[in-house]
Amino acid sequence: QPEAADVTLRFKLVISVTVLLFIVIGAIGLVASRSIRSILVSQTDRNLTNLADRNPRSEPLPDSDDRDGQQTPSGPFFRPYAELLVASDGTVLLSEPSGFLDEPDPLPDVSDLGENGGIVTLRGVEGQLDYRAYVELVADGIVFVRAAPLNDVATATRELASSLLVGGLVVLL
Repeated sequence: QPEAADVTLRFKLVISVTVLLFIVIGAIGLVASRSIRSILVSQTDRNLTNLADRNPRSEPLPDSDDRDGQQTPSGPFFRPYAELLVASDGTVLLSEPSGFLDEPDPLPDVSDLGENGGIVTLRGVEGQLDYRAYVELVADGIVFVRAAPLNDVATATRELASSLLVGGLVVLL
C-alpha cells in the first residue's frame, strides 16, 4: 500500500516538472520569436528610411517606354523592394514588384493607403505576404511607396520557433 502512494506521488512530481518545463520552454520560444521579429522588422524599417534619405523621390518613376534607352534586365535579376506610384484614390499608376524578374512577388495592397507618409505595414494583394513600406507624398495626390517584403522575417521566426520546439522536446525526453 505505501508503495502505491509513493509511485503516484513520484508520477505526479514528474508530470508537474514536465508540464512546468513545457510552459517555460513555450514562454521562452514566444518571447524569442517576437523579439527576433521585432529586431528584423526594425532593421527593415531602418533600411527603408536610410534608402529614402539617400535617394529621395522628387519625381515619379519613368514609364517603362521612357527609360533613356535602358533595357529591362533579363535572367535571374532580383529586386529587393517593390516600388509603386499610387493616386489618392488608390489607383496604382506605376508598379515594379519585388522578387525575381521571372517570378515576382505579389504587389502590396495600397487600396486604402491614404496620403500619410512614413513607415507602414501592408498586406500583399494576394494576402500571402506582408510588407514594410516607406510612403512618401511626391506630388499633389500622388504617393510613392517603396515596400520590402517580410518573407525573410517570417521564415526566420518560423525556423526559430521550430528549433526551440525541437530543442524543448529533446530536453523533455
